[in-house]
Amino acid sequence: MQIAGKSQPLQIISDSKYSINCVTDWYRSWVKNDWKTSTGGVVQNQDLIKGIRELIDARDQAGTVTQWKWVAGHAADAGNIAADRLAVAGAKLPLPE
Repeated sequence: MQIAGKSQPLQIISDSKYSINCVTDWYRSWVKNDWKTSTGGVVQNQDLIKGIRELIDARDQAGTVTQWKWVAGHAADAGNIAADRLAVAGAKLPLPE
């Protein structure tokens, strides 16, 4: 979303229903509950969720469409397979000092 900017329509494809739900649905309740879960715990990764929501909100205000699509992980989706390879390769990189 950062690279595309807020005026280019996007379709974001993920194999994580959890991640999609975090930034499209569940965040509304978390905002109302001061970033607490339904059981009273602190929402994990809220810094990431808040950052993504800022980008989505800016796109929404510009009237730009952001679509979310779930695909099954470890299936025959070429994009998902490539994303998994990139994630594994990235995880193996040394941390910057």
